[in-house]
Amino acid sequence: MSSYLNNPLEVQLHNRTSKWIFSCPFCATSERTEARRNHRKAALLWNDKQHSWVFCCAKRGSTECQKNKSFPNLIQALNSSLFMEYQSERFHSGTTGKGHNCSHPAWYYLNKNEELLQFNEYSKAQSNLFQEVSTEN
Repeated sequence: MSSYLNNPLEVQLHNRTSKWIFSCPFCATSERTEARRNHRKAALLWNDKQHSWVFCCAKRGSTECQKNKSFPNLIQALNSSLFMEYQSERFHSGTTGKGHNCSHPAWYYLNKNEELLQFNEYSKAQSNLFQEVSTEN
């Protein structure tokens, strides 16, 4: 985690959960001094309703951190190739798509569209065959 987040620290909260605080990867680079760049303004907080981590930045100094992000969206903003690996792992564990906070991988839709096209071609062939049989009688 420290390779993507600068100066991470796990903090225990009063309700027996924890949060991770760190320098915001989006707006910390705009700070003038090293001390300000290392100041921990962002956090990953556990959301019980979504059963997922949520990224929050207290400063909101960049367009990327003005709104809270789900954990998959944070990974996608930081490193797209890591996000694709994460998304693929989530897909194979059955936790992507409707009802989850991570969409299906792009290749899932490509395969689904190919299967849909094959089904449509099969349906057209069946209907043409049915029309030929009905016109012969």
